[in-house]
Amino acid sequence: MELGTTLIGLFITALCIAPFLWFSYTNKKHKKQIIKSMSADPTTKITSYEFCGDMALAHSATENRVFFYKKTKDLTIKQAIPLADFKSCQVVKTTDTQSKDKHQVIQKLNIVFHSKISHQQDISLPIYNADESMIMGGELLFAEKWVKEIQGKLN
Repeated sequence: MELGTTLIGLFITALCIAPFLWFSYTNKKHKKQIIKSMSADPTTKITSYEFCGDMALAHSATENRVFFYKKTKDLTIKQAIPLADFKSCQVVKTTDTQSKDKHQVIQKLNIVFHSKISHQQDISLPIYNADESMIMGGELLFAEKWVKEIQGKLN
């Protein structure tokens, strides 16, 4: 009797845990596919990467490039940025001040790469847009962390 109860308990426990394990497995597989697809060259070795919601940033130390991936409802953005062509990068916030509370509300958040060549246009990576998502979920910390890391690689 105790053996049957134990087996039923183990079966029900396994049945409850299985969806979580399956979701974790498919999520890891999806992230690996995104990392592989960030670079057009399959031999590129990504040395560091991070995901934040629907986007990912990665760095290849061998090529000294930063790769950006973001998927929205309308489009998918993939960009490879050679760090040798840029002198600096920074987080650029577009804010809207609410006069009643005097709070600044971030409308847009971008990582902007400033070119070494004066006639070459700066590159802006869209991290957050209030029109697409109402709530920020760590995008500011994500952007600041990556800008600090990239600045170290630019100097």
